[in-house]
Amino acid sequence: MTSHARQDARDKAGTGWLTTKAEWYGATTQRHVRFDEIDGEVKVKHEDGDIDVVDYNALLGWDELCHLDGRYSMNADDMAVGIYFLSVITCFFFSFIYHIFLDHSECTRTWTCRFDYLGIVIPLWGTTVSSTHFGFYCEPGLQNAYAIIGTFAGLACAVTTLHPSFAGPASRRFRTGMYVFLGLSSFLPIIYGILLFGLDAMNKRMSLWCYVALGLLHGSGATLYASRVPERWWPGRCDVVGSSHQVMHVLVVLGAAVYAAGVLRAREYWTGVSCVTLH
Repeated sequence: MTSHARQDARDKAGTGWLTTKAEWYGATTQRHVRFDEIDGEVKVKHEDGDIDVVDYNALLGWDELCHLDGRYSMNADDMAVGIYFLSVITCFFFSFIYHIFLDHSECTRTWTCRFDYLGIVIPLWGTTVSSTHFGFYCEPGLQNAYAIIGTFAGLACAVTTLHPSFAGPASRRFRTGMYVFLGLSSFLPIIYGILLFGLDAMNKRMSLWCYVALGLLHGSGATLYASRVPERWWPGRCDVVGSSHQVMHVLVVLGAAVYAAGVLRAREYWTGVSCVTLH
């Protein structure tokens, strides 16, 4: 299957947001790999590297989740940590499934593509829940309010991603608005926390700098992918290994790993600090 045919599936899934086929996912003059399957023959594909990355790191995340430190009892802190890890694992799993079934039927490609985009929504929600849990640890009212808002935004994004009625160019602005709403539900509480407690306190509370690193790594990956770097600079040299798509996957994994360490550090911090509710 060519990259253009692959994007047709994204468009039918309602996820081909850009205006021309040349701008769509995978349809770039810098990439020359054809995604063809020939009976009885297995060909090296650009997506093979993507599959390896997401599969390996999903397994690592699951292993970490299954070996949470036994010093902690199962409580709200463990739930916050578990939600983050499970959301990241789900993201990698959906991406893995999408790349595996790229050459399947049109209907399968369409639905796995939608779930691939749902894999963006779920970790955003998981990050919001975990960061606000630890960032507003002693403020249960704010903690619950932000969790509810983030969950509502996540559900709204999930519906607009999966439901066929929101597919196609006509709903593009609405879908974009839902994703912006979800991003703000994660970002704005942190800004308020900084104003309320200060940078140093928020870093101790919810590993703020790990959260920032997560955003920078994911933002860098998205920027490289959107600008088609490095294949734009070296046409034909990154067709199988080193394309912007693969670099994006690596940066997404690194960002998830960095904030995973941050979430565990935040939980460790609150095990030794007395909680004094602000008035």
